[in-house]
Amino acid sequence: MAYLAGMGRSGRQIADEVGVDDPQKVRAVLRNMGTPLLREAGGVELLMVRIERPVAKAISDLADGADLTSEEFAARALTLMCVEERVMLMNLMSETEE
Repeated sequence: MAYLAGMGRSGRQIADEVGVDDPQKVRAVLRNMGTPLLREAGGVELLMVRIERPVAKAISDLADGADLTSEEFAARALTLMCVEERVMLMNLMSETEE
């Protein structure tokens, strides 16, 4: 269960995967183990991606300049690109494929 929690699964998802009928039981066991659920209520998803170290460093440097954590900066940048400037992102992606 701790592994699944670390992968960002919700209490319901973990319960389904391990065959427990009540996600509250899963949450209680994880809480007793000191293992937090990474996924929060309220429509927030955890997105884990692999990136190369130079990209992680660039994100960290940009985040430092904006007085944000790397996670906050990356989340804001993805929101900006994928939601607010979707057409520009799609144009950029199609240019890199050519």
